[in-house]
Amino acid sequence: MGQKKQQVLVLENFLVEVTRKPIRNLYLRVQPPDGRVTVSAPMNLPESEIRRFLQERREWIASRQAELERQREQGMLGQADGSRISLWGTPLPLRVEAETEKDGVRLENGTVVLCLRGADTSDRRMRLIREWYRDILRQEVQRLFPLWERRIEVTGGGWQLRAMRSRWGSCNTRTGKILLNVYLAARPRECLEYVIVHELAHRRIPNHGPAFWALVERYLPDWRARRKLLR
Repeated sequence: MGQKKQQVLVLENFLVEVTRKPIRNLYLRVQPPDGRVTVSAPMNLPESEIRRFLQERREWIASRQAELERQREQGMLGQADGSRISLWGTPLPLRVEAETEKDGVRLENGTVVLCLRGADTSDRRMRLIREWYRDILRQEVQRLFPLWERRIEVTGGGWQLRAMRSRWGSCNTRTGKILLNVYLAARPRECLEYVIVHELAHRRIPNHGPAFWALVERYLPDWRARRKLLR
């Protein structure tokens, strides 16, 4: 068997991890739980053929990622008391309080308390958890972002939090603006730091070539272990 070769392609609004192997056909997978897109491809197949293959299947990819996102959200929330919610990689018990004066989420003695003023629906729960994650993540990003901007020596662009289906983060290489997924609050803190460093590195190197990964490794020698935690 020949040696495997790996590369990352950017296709519309998602990344594709391509592994070249001594095989004859293309194989596409959308991996649970986060919808990561991977392709196994023949060693010498032109990149243009891989892109054409992915373009033909982009609707299926988006549909599969949306389904995995629904499954992930349902798994995060559960359906009743006794479910667990992850915060910084630690599953915490959930307690639901119905008919309260106002909606909200709070952490109380290691328990996530979900307060519902109106109807108890999975969509309502998810919206409240998302906003809770957003508030928690904002505090941590406000601490980490300027610290890593100084270390990597990049400025401008700013950042924004958003619930995203197929990415943990993204960087607009034209404006420098960085988007971070609110669900990073459910992952270990090391993951958030990795995503911030990854996206800030794109302000200096827009692609995923060897120079980019060398830059990431310069600042986070354990980036591979941190990336594994995201998956």
